[in-house]
Amino acid sequence: LKLIHLNNLVHRDLHLGNILQDDKNTYISDFGLCRPANEMNDQNIYGVLPYIAPEVLRRKPYTEKSDIYSLGIIINTLISGKKPFKDRLYDRFLMIEICRDGKRPEIRAEIPLILKDLIQKCWDEIPENRPTIEEIIDVLTSEELFYKLLNLRLDLAALPSSSSDTKRLLDVPDSSELEPMPTTQIATGTAIYSNIHIIAYCLFNLLKIYLNLYSYLYLDVVDS
Repeated sequence: LKLIHLNNLVHRDLHLGNILQDDKNTYISDFGLCRPANEMNDQNIYGVLPYIAPEVLRRKPYTEKSDIYSLGIIINTLISGKKPFKDRLYDRFLMIEICRDGKRPEIRAEIPLILKDLIQKCWDEIPENRPTIEEIIDVLTSEELFYKLLNLRLDLAALPSSSSDTKRLLDVPDSSELEPMPTTQIATGTAIYSNIHIIAYCLFNLLKIYLNLYSYLYLDVVDS
């Protein structure tokens, strides 16, 4: 996404179904709606609800900040392990609540505050208040977040296995509730991937470590 924005492009269709991952790389796919940022003059709505930014739902032009909103929904979905608004129809009533009432998906209460703040900034109602992709990378690769996640792991490990709070905190999301990840061919010449250095700190590997935390501790509790 950083490379996309550095090239003055807007993806306009970021959602989990357009993110592919193998053992080494994470890819953004489906660039059919990708356009130069300075050519956003139509008022059509593209993308997948609820990843679409509220200003786009109001038929304002797509910008890099619209992609950032979508990324915020993706980050929260990876953490929760559940589709955003999974109990709702993706219809005009949900669109109205997103635009008029500022409705957003629920954020897990136990995640570090620095990560919660990042997610909330990504889907801020005012596009100008949303962070840039560089600022997001800075947070996700920061030592502060690393140690917050490490301390969370230690705190959860210290809870007694019989504790009801343990069961709540270590609730492993059902993988069947996640959106399917398509395995279709990535658009030729348009797949954006990270090199080995970035992969070590990239968004999805960091969040995958966070999600694996629950699985690891949950299995420890069950085995004990």
